[in-house]
Amino acid sequence: MRLAHIAGMLFAAGAIASAQVGTVQNAAAAQIRTAFVSLADFLVTGPVSAELGLLAGFEPNIISPRMLAVLTYPIPASPLNTPVNEPVNATVAIRPVGSGVAIPATVTNAVTGAITFVVPAGIPLGGAELLYQINGGATQWTPLNVVPSSFAFFSNGPGGSATAQTISSGGYASSVGLTTPIQPGGTLQLTGSGLGYGSTVSATIGGMSAPVIYAGASGTQAGRDQILLQVPAGVADGCYVPVVLTYNHTNVTTTVSVTSNGAACRHPWQLSENDMKTLDSGGYLAWGSVELGTQLGVVTAAAGSRTESASLNVGLINAAQIAGYFAASPALYGCNVPIASGGALAPVFVEGIFYAGYPNPPLPTVPDIGSSVTFVSPTATLSMTASGSYFTWANEPAPADGPLSNLPTPAIAGGKWTFQSSGGTDLGASLFNFSLPAPIQLAGGVPVMVNHTLDQTITWNGTAFDAGATAFITLGGGTGLVSCLEPADAGSVTIPAGLLAGFSANTIGTLSISLSEAGAYLPHTEFQLNNHNSLLMTVSFSSSDSRPVFFQ
Repeated sequence: MRLAHIAGMLFAAGAIASAQVGTVQNAAAAQIRTAFVSLADFLVTGPVSAELGLLAGFEPNIISPRMLAVLTYPIPASPLNTPVNEPVNATVAIRPVGSGVAIPATVTNAVTGAITFVVPAGIPLGGAELLYQINGGATQWTPLNVVPSSFAFFSNGPGGSATAQTISSGGYASSVGLTTPIQPGGTLQLTGSGLGYGSTVSATIGGMSAPVIYAGASGTQAGRDQILLQVPAGVADGCYVPVVLTYNHTNVTTTVSVTSNGAACRHPWQLSENDMKTLDSGGYLAWGSVELGTQLGVVTAAAGSRTESASLNVGLINAAQIAGYFAASPALYGCNVPIASGGALAPVFVEGIFYAGYPNPPLPTVPDIGSSVTFVSPTATLSMTASGSYFTWANEPAPADGPLSNLPTPAIAGGKWTFQSSGGTDLGASLFNFSLPAPIQLAGGVPVMVNHTLDQTITWNGTAFDAGATAFITLGGGTGLVSCLEPADAGSVTIPAGLLAGFSANTIGTLSISLSEAGAYLPHTEFQLNNHNSLLMTVSFSSSDSRPVFFQ
């Protein structure tokens, strides 16, 4: 009754909704892009919604004083070819738990599905309720937790490097990019949100201590924080030099382009300077994305099954998407109990999800590389069938079965491979050679025996992998869940007994391990198209092994 009374004082119309609706996140972490959507291109039943991609370490509904935050909420399905993110009138307030007063927040932008607002500077720490109203409708609410600080960088796009500038001795700012890197000794400016108050800030660039010149509120943009760092002398050149900002013993990572002479960096994928200029200007490159995968599922010692897939998509890629392959390590190797995201699905249209509109300048045309494409190894030939610019494995085999002692041999095996194309309108006959590692495979038998009262070591064929491969391990059963991230070449990970407390004796579960590779280790090449533009091609290989577990 008191909540309804308070909301009535703040919002002239509407009643409190009976359910909790909406998810709140740091706007810098959300990386929201407004978009116009053609549902004819993506058939949807029910509400149009896409789950907001939370970055690792960013729990939803966590805010801090002065943060620029985004509230996302479900919206009904829209008619075909209508704008989804239309402007709306929105009012937001935050009521601390136990308080009789809701504190209004300043709304900076409001569209259907997403409201951006500045958390009041004087908001008390602890539990709270966010109250919001759209176009004079019913007042909705969602729970919050107010913490001293929860920082994220603003970046050039989802997964991309933080937006960076170099500040001259005269105070002028200029963008840092692949062709306009910062030099050692220069002043680097980064922006973010969520430092709150009283944060102790330090930083490293390229593993070297970087003096913090300033870290605090922006003097010109509400809700934003400004970070000024001095690039230390001796930092090695690179297009994606890791930057680690530490606030209150919490690390946030990004990358920045650095060269000793200020010339364009040498790209780890050997991109030309012209291509890097295109990326720096917000443009796109033609891109062939190859996805090869082999998945193993072992149910019993007598029954294992292997499923494989291969595809090629010819499309476009921008600077943020490329930078995502070189993201600075978050130093999260090891095991943890994942945070459950919970909350409602959020109709946030992140780049790549329901995205039909394109920014200026106009995108280049997706090139025609021909209809005859194969991937060849000494033991297999994968013939691809074209459907426009998308290619699938024409002779993809059915899942193969066999016992653990003689598992089905993968068609997509480790070793030397060759991509071959007969050529098309935009690309002549072409080929390039690359190598794949052996599929990842757990050691031991089935079921995997796990004593939930002791440290448990999980091992796999680590010698098969290079330094760019990462292994992701999950152990689940009942209400328990543990995830681990390790360099794949480590070959093992030990799960501390303290993380196994959520499991119970005499229960069953599942152990899974999967492999991914990124950065310069990803097989890649550039073809020259007939119009003298480039076609970047990358090969992503994934493999996994899943087995039943018996908890003791």
